[in-house]
Amino acid sequence: MTLRRPRTSTPDSNASFPFMNLVTLMQHVVALAIVFASRRILADRLGLVRTEDPEPEPESLANLKLPGPAIRVKWPNDVYVVDDEIRSSASSTNAGNRGILGKLAGLLTKCTMVDSRQVDFISGVGINVQNVIPSICLQQILDDVQPTAVSITTAEVIAQVLNQLERLIMPVVDPKSTPDLDWLLDLYTKCWIHENQRVLVQTPPVASGDNPRACIIVGLDKFGYLRVRDACDGAEYTLHPDGNSMDMMRGLIRPK
Repeated sequence: MTLRRPRTSTPDSNASFPFMNLVTLMQHVVALAIVFASRRILADRLGLVRTEDPEPEPESLANLKLPGPAIRVKWPNDVYVVDDEIRSSASSTNAGNRGILGKLAGLLTKCTMVDSRQVDFISGVGINVQNVIPSICLQQILDDVQPTAVSITTAEVIAQVLNQLERLIMPVVDPKSTPDLDWLLDLYTKCWIHENQRVLVQTPPVASGDNPRACIIVGLDKFGYLRVRDACDGAEYTLHPDGNSMDMMRGLIRPK
């Protein structure tokens, strides 16, 4: 398989860039790096982190509470801006998009098997930095909380994403380091919007009149697949990200 240079059309003030690495769960990790980078930049602008302070650890960024809406991951690889109070009150129902203020970032991924021990993985990333249209952007989040703060630049966002990505990957690939993939997945689920979320799961094959199962999202497996539990019989299912799509408006997960 030949990987071609990605061609995209992006609006002004949108940070878009490719990144290539060789690690499992990369789409999840890149999305998490975007969340951490966004939180880190906002914390800096709001005076919660000083230049002379040590760089916050990933655990600190995962638990960081900022004024205003939260920046969180939507499984597997989108980043949304969320009103946590509304979202938490709606988690016990199939609330769809309640509490979601807009999509901040997304990424497309592609991988190539080089040999039995190597996979080349490309992630094309798009982050709304100053472009309010078509959704929501980092600058808008900052302006709503601190309108006099210094503007956020696309170069700063890209640099911070790459910095956070390195801080997430290196501890896992370093044989002398303690963190592993479980550490990454724990950080990921701390930052997602699906905590105890009730969803409807449509199982294949989908036929007219089929009733989807009412399920509760309970976590991820070691591959980053979504684990859901049937609300009626307690049976657990694992959903592959490439084979299923999540409709946030309807709270529905269905086969692609």
